[in-house]
Amino acid sequence: MLTSLICYLWLQQQSIENSKPPEPPPAPPPAAVPAPGAAPEPQPPANLEGGVVQVPTAPASAAPLPPPPSPPPAPALEALEAPAAAPAVSSQQSVRAPGASLLNPALDRLLDFAGEAGLVAIIHNDVDMPFPKPGQDPYQVVQMRDLVKRHPNTTIIWAHAGLGRVVRPVKDQLAIMDRGLANPEFKNLYIDLSWDEVAKYVVASPEAVQATADLIKRYPDRFLFGTDEVAPSDQQKYLKVYDMYAPLFAALPPDVSRKFRMGNYERLFDAARQKVRAWEKAHVPRPAS
Repeated sequence: MLTSLICYLWLQQQSIENSKPPEPPPAPPPAAVPAPGAAPEPQPPANLEGGVVQVPTAPASAAPLPPPPSPPPAPALEALEAPAAAPAVSSQQSVRAPGASLLNPALDRLLDFAGEAGLVAIIHNDVDMPFPKPGQDPYQVVQMRDLVKRHPNTTIIWAHAGLGRVVRPVKDQLAIMDRGLANPEFKNLYIDLSWDEVAKYVVASPEAVQATADLIKRYPDRFLFGTDEVAPSDQQKYLKVYDMYAPLFAALPPDVSRKFRMGNYERLFDAARQKVRAWEKAHVPRPAS
């Protein structure tokens, strides 16, 4: 959970920092304009030794200064909203990239430590760009795949299967998840289906419920349920997502349903607790008694 919190906070902070516009330079103070017909104010002599040169004020009869040039036109809204081109990704090594990115080496260092210490890493990463253009390739799936492949010794949970409030399932998403879970190179990857924003797609139709149930039955040890309810005011709100998933629970065999609802969580985090305690014993000095 510590690594999950660090990853999440780091990504959020990087997103905030990257979204801040640059600070504009301070505006120079307005120059004093003498009244018509008034004599210019006397100026002190130039002080070259101090590095300051005072320029006398222009007399009132001088020609007026030309107006400042107009600023360049603002870019079109389409240009501001256009997503950046997908960077080339290597599945063999981490590529340096600034900001909140799956290519940032800082994320690789966090996941390296999680694997060494036995921590479970929960990664919030969208499966696609928000509001993608028609035909746009969901390149973030490729980046997520390569990230998991670079850290085979780290238990990684993909939060919400990459979905969000404005991030919808990509075409053939269940098939993409199926191929990933079937690949022995990604045996350390687990899928979290928490949140009502995910549940609404799963239970949208009987066909969607059955397709999701079939995928979970093929990989009963790789899926985790959660509510993701934040500060619910009563029990009913806390159980909202649990109740939404009732059709999915009913479509699963009892043993698979229990693994999905609690068994896989218990297994992963109980094992992580033992690994972390062993790492602490080996690496954290004990105070002298």
